[in-house]
Amino acid sequence: MSMSMTNIMRATGKRPNSRLDYEVGVDDRGEIQYMDAVFYLNDGQSRNENENTYATESLKNCYDSRRWKCDSFGAITDSPTNTFMRAPGGFEGISGIEHIMDHIAEELNADPIEVRMANYRREDNDLPKLVPMFLERINYKERLNNVKEFNHLNRWKKRGIRMNNMAFPTAYIGNYGALVSVYHGDGSVIVNVGGVEMGQGIFTKMAQVAAAQFDVPVETVTVLPCYNFTTPNNFATASSITSECCAYSVIRCCDQIKARLAPFRAARPTATWQEIVFEADRQGVLLQANYQTSQNDPRLVNYSIFGIAVSEVEVDILTGSKWIVRTDIFEDAGRSMNPAIDVGQVEGAFVMAASVWLIENIVYNEHTGEIYSDRTWTYKIMGAKDIPYDFRVYLRRKRPNPVGILGSKATGEPPGCLGHVVVNSLRVAVKSSRRDSGYHPNFVNLQVPVNMESLVEGAEVRIEEFLLY
Repeated sequence: MSMSMTNIMRATGKRPNSRLDYEVGVDDRGEIQYMDAVFYLNDGQSRNENENTYATESLKNCYDSRRWKCDSFGAITDSPTNTFMRAPGGFEGISGIEHIMDHIAEELNADPIEVRMANYRREDNDLPKLVPMFLERINYKERLNNVKEFNHLNRWKKRGIRMNNMAFPTAYIGNYGALVSVYHGDGSVIVNVGGVEMGQGIFTKMAQVAAAQFDVPVETVTVLPCYNFTTPNNFATASSITSECCAYSVIRCCDQIKARLAPFRAARPTATWQEIVFEADRQGVLLQANYQTSQNDPRLVNYSIFGIAVSEVEVDILTGSKWIVRTDIFEDAGRSMNPAIDVGQVEGAFVMAASVWLIENIVYNEHTGEIYSDRTWTYKIMGAKDIPYDFRVYLRRKRPNPVGILGSKATGEPPGCLGHVVVNSLRVAVKSSRRDSGYHPNFVNLQVPVNMESLVEGAEVRIEEFLLY
């Protein structure tokens, strides 16, 4: 069935919009003594998937949550049934607690980084060491002082800089199969996996894995599209684990074939790959193997992914225009299978998230549920000129994941949970303008998406300030 984009926008669900209510008690350092938090997620006219559990669990993020009480509810509304979108629940949960940490810092007039430090959990958390090193690397203190100086010298242009961080939990779920075939004529290798290539680079990584296992040039390997006749019964290509699980299956397939070829390699140690394969086939050896991962495999162990994002933004207070001046992201990718792909995944996830927080606005008729933002004229996403002017991604070095496939970690969804940092940075800029307008420097809760209207309303410039000289 072919449908126009307008009809698709009208008929299908979106990422569920959410609301977070919270009450927090803290000590003088900002360490949380108690917190009552409730998430409300818009399910639409019926529930598709349960994101509530993901949201409440992700709210804990990298912090000590022993004195927290977190709950969540799904709301039935008259919009289409909403559904999963990148980092479902995790996106909302991690962004929510980072919002709360900045709120605590604002109320105490404290350094938001120190507030985070005071609340870090001690177990399974590398951030207490990573954050100071990363901030020093990107000259955070100097840039923070430059932002303060800029705001002091400018009335109608304001800047802000803030840091968000995360500990993203990854869990292996579902089954992912692989089929590896070696051809006797030229030694070429064909790989089928149960993951769908959708731009995340899974086929490139699988070709690299097979080539490394067989010690052949990567040009020897071809990865064919997912096909249910060869690799059936796969879980969805989702949750940022597909590349890892498919790589695991490819490795196990290659191990089977290498074991069958071992006697021929031992008998002719100087023979080429093509000669070994040809001789094995001549003697009736099966040059094909399949394997399927299982979430019950004890060798597949869950782990956490650590990330840090610092964004510097600039706002035109008169018009509400905004720019992301610079963004620095630190991503714990373990031993990356392909750094170029993983950096691209980090960049893409962050930009997608920033687009949600800054631009994408879904507007419904409050009486009928009809969607108004159903086309490119009324629904915008980030374009080439909206992304950070200066965009820097740092992958963690010399720290392979001890329980990961080939020492790697997932990179698809986690960086999206760092995109909320742009909201915290914009709040700093708006607060500076409000201070110049004579308002008390209270916490400013910007309406999201933080578009032009939201920024102008947040700044709330007094009418008597509009003077012509």
